[in-house]
Amino acid sequence: MVPELPFVCVDCGNGAWGLYNSYGTDILKLTQCRNCDQAVDKYIEYEDAIVYLDMLLLKKPAYRHFLYNTKEKSPWKLVMFLLLFEAYREWKVATEALKTHELVYEDPTWEYYFQVLYLCIDVLVFVGFLAAAAFFTVRSQLVVKGCMLASLGHIITLISALWKVDDRFLTLSVMYSLICQAQSYSVVTRWPLPVTTVIVGIGFLLVLAIPGRSLVYDELLRRKYVLSEVGSVVKCDDPLVLREDSNNNILIMEKVVPKLKFAIPLTHRKLRVPEGPLGRLKMLRYVVGDVIKKERIEVNYEVGHEARQYTERVSKILISDAVRYGPCHRPTMELADFWLMDKACIHKLFKVLLPRYQSDTNASPAFTRLVRAASAYPQRYSDRCVLELRGNPFPSLFHREGEKARGRKDLIHNVLLAEIRKERSDPSVQASDETHP
Repeated sequence: MVPELPFVCVDCGNGAWGLYNSYGTDILKLTQCRNCDQAVDKYIEYEDAIVYLDMLLLKKPAYRHFLYNTKEKSPWKLVMFLLLFEAYREWKVATEALKTHELVYEDPTWEYYFQVLYLCIDVLVFVGFLAAAAFFTVRSQLVVKGCMLASLGHIITLISALWKVDDRFLTLSVMYSLICQAQSYSVVTRWPLPVTTVIVGIGFLLVLAIPGRSLVYDELLRRKYVLSEVGSVVKCDDPLVLREDSNNNILIMEKVVPKLKFAIPLTHRKLRVPEGPLGRLKMLRYVVGDVIKKERIEVNYEVGHEARQYTERVSKILISDAVRYGPCHRPTMELADFWLMDKACIHKLFKVLLPRYQSDTNASPAFTRLVRAASAYPQRYSDRCVLELRGNPFPSLFHREGEKARGRKDLIHNVLLAEIRKERSDPSVQASDETHP
C-alpha cells in the first residue's frame, strides 16, 4: 500500500510529514527522510524544466515529486495540449493516406473533431483498464494523475509532425510512451517494473482491439460528398462516385477506378502457374503487352478471360490519364512502364491507341473483345479464345446483331473465301496444282 502520510520521500518512497522546516521568515531547511537519510524532496528547489527533463529520463524521484508532493493542476493543461496534438498527428496521417485516392476534402475541421473524439475514447479505455487493475491497491485518482504525467512521453511525437520521419521513429516513440506509462504505474502501485510493463502492454493491446476503429476513416470518406437526393449520383473531377440505395443507409463507392464495360462471372478460375502469384502476374504482363502490341492474340480461354480485365483497365487508365495529363505525367508513365514490358508498346499506346480511343473514353463499348475460338483437331484439353483490341486493322470475327454476314466483306471467313477464289482464278496457281497433285 502507498503511505498514508501527506508527503513521500522521492528517493525511497517512504512517507513523511513535511518537505521542509521553517526557521523564521527567510530560513528554510529541507526535511531529512528517516529511512534513507536524504532530503525528502530535493525537487522543490529545482525549476520545473529540470523536473520534466528527469521525467523524460524515466527517473522515479521526478515522478514521486509530481504525484505525491505537489498539488498543482498543470498536468491537466499538459494532457489537454498533448491530446489535441496527438489528435492532430493522427488526423494528418489519415488525411495523407486519403490523398492517395485524389479525394477532394470538404471540411477538414470535422475530420479533426472525429480524431479528437476517438482519441478520447482510447484514453478512457486505457486509463480505465489501469485503474481497474490497481483498484484494491491505490486510489483511482492517483492512477489517473500518473497516466497524465506519463503522457509527457508523447512529446517525442512532436518531432514526427515538425519533420518528416519514417515509421521506425514512430514505432520507437510509441514504445517510449508505453515505457513512461509503465514507469509511472510502477511508482503509483509500487509494483515491479516488469509487472507494470505487462499490464500497460495489455492495456495498449486492448485499445488497439477497440471495434470500429476504421469507422473514423469511413466517416472521412463519407463526408467528402453530399448526395442531393435519394438515388442521385454526385460527380466531381475525381472518378469517385457515391450512390445511395433505396433504404437510405448504404453508401457505395461505385468508381474508384474505371469501371469495366463487360460482365465478369463469379466462378472459380482454372489457372495455375508453377511460380505462384509472382509467376501469374508475370504471365499477365506478357499477355497484356502482347495484346497492346499485336492487337489480336489467341490464348487459352482462362488466360485470355483474366488478361482481358487487366488489359481493359490498364488501357482505360492510361488513355484517360494521357488525355487529362499528357504523356509526361509521371504516374501514367510508371504504370505503362510496369505493364508494357516491350517499351515499343509505350510509343504505340500514345501514338496509335490514344488517337483511336481519345474521343470515346467514356463511351459504352469496351476497348477489348473476347471471342471463343474453334477447337483444333484433335480436340485440345483447354479451350481457346481470341483476345483483341477494338478497332484493330484485322478482319472482323463476327458481325453485328441484325446485320447479314453475307454483305460484310471484312468478316474473317468472307476474306478467306475471297482469297481462295482469287487463288483459284489465278492460272499460275492452277498450273501448280496440276503438276503437284
